[in-house]
Amino acid sequence: MPAAQAAVAAALPIGMPLPDAQAILVRAGARCQPQRRNPEVIECVYSQRTTIDDYYAADIVWTTALHGEGARVAQISIRRELDKH
Repeated sequence: MPAAQAAVAAALPIGMPLPDAQAILVRAGARCQPQRRNPEVIECVYSQRTTIDDYYAADIVWTTALHGEGARVAQISIRRELDKH
């Protein structure tokens, strides 16, 4: 997680315009949409396929939340989940 957080912080600095941050994540393959209950937060989800124990398929699901303040990024949070098949 520290490496992922550092990469996102370098690519999406706090204070950048929200549409620009969202566009960067979409170009990287994420699907983005505002949260229903809090439209100032845009959640972007990216999945990647992996193998566990040299046999079992799984997806690593990354969720990056862009917390807006006005039209700019005020905070970024990242979550990683493993979806085993």
